[in-house]
Amino acid sequence: TCALPIWSGISPEEFDRFCQYCLLGDADSVHALCELWLGRGLEAELLVDAAITKAAQSFGQRWLDDQSHFAEVTQACWQLQKVLQQITPELEMQITPRASKPRALMLGAEGGSHRLGLMVASSLLRREGFEVAC
Repeated sequence: TCALPIWSGISPEEFDRFCQYCLLGDADSVHALCELWLGRGLEAELLVDAAITKAAQSFGQRWLDDQSHFAEVTQACWQLQKVLQQITPELEMQITPRASKPRALMLGAEGGSHRLGLMVASSLLRREGFEVAC
């Protein structure tokens, strides 16, 4: 397991359940846990910057250590992408409009299918006031 910072407001047990639900493809339980955290006052930014990022790192390490196979890790990362897609509108409502925004174009590797990192980076840039095309 990959521990979250103590200030995150997410207990190690909850984070372990979150990772397990992702690995099992249990979208309803993933969503319910995220709603619980947000309902307790966890900021959506922290959900992205701490929980999603740490979970993705944990899944990658599980794959490298032969604790999970490719399909499990792919399923788990897909669940993380769904969470990010669900909370992106809330994150973008917090953006202060600027007259002239810096712009960023986010591109994945040709023929690549990994988008979670692009989505997390795009979310961060949008929160910093960038206009992002992904």
